[in-house]
This record gives sequence, C-alpha cells and structure tokens, in this order.
Amino acid sequence: MKKLSLLMSTLGGTAAFYILSNSKLRKELSKARNPQEMLEVIKKHTSRDGSKIAKEVQELVTSDEVQGKIAQAKLFTEDSVTKAKQGLSGLWSKAKNLTDSAIDAAKKKMGE
Repeated sequence: MKKLSLLMSTLGGTAAFYILSNSKLRKELSKARNPQEMLEVIKKHTSRDGSKIAKEVQELVTSDEVQGKIAQAKLFTEDSVTKAKQGLSGLWSKAKNLTDSAIDAAKKKMGE
C-alpha cells in the first residue's frame, strides 16, 4: 500500500509541476468552461510536449557519445558472459571428475 501511495503522490506532484511550470497551459485551463474542455487542453499540451521530448530523446540516443557508451556496455556484457561461461564449465568439469571418481571408488568397493 505504501508503494501505491508513493506512486500516486509522485504522479500528482509531477502533474502539478507540469501545470505550474507551463504558463500557456495555465492560461488555457483558466479559460476552460467545463472539465471536458480542461481535458482537451491538457491532451493538446501533453501531446505537443510529448512529441518534443520524444525528438530530444531520439537525438540523445543517436548521439555519438551515447552510442559509444552503449558499445562499451555491450563489450563489457559480452566479456562478463564469456567469463561466467568459462567459470561454469570449469565447475562442471570438476563436478564431473568428482562424480566419476566417486563412482569408480564405489565400484571398487563393491568388487572387493
């Protein structure tokens, strides 16, 4: 329940900040005569602002700096996976050797 109230308060704070920081939106909301008009004004502004944010995010993601960081992260991940595979194969072979030696010892005892 605490997570839900935190989420709701965060969303409420974000909405309040968005409305308070956008003077054009505030003016249009004050001129709205009913809740439906208010909703249409908010839709229009969030749609326009959302497309601006999407363009900025796209530019950021395609920038050389971010692409370089992504390439570094990919190399790091590939290296980590390779090391993990090597470690697991080493453990697997040790376990197999221990199992084989235990089976051989058991066979010798049964044969005696």
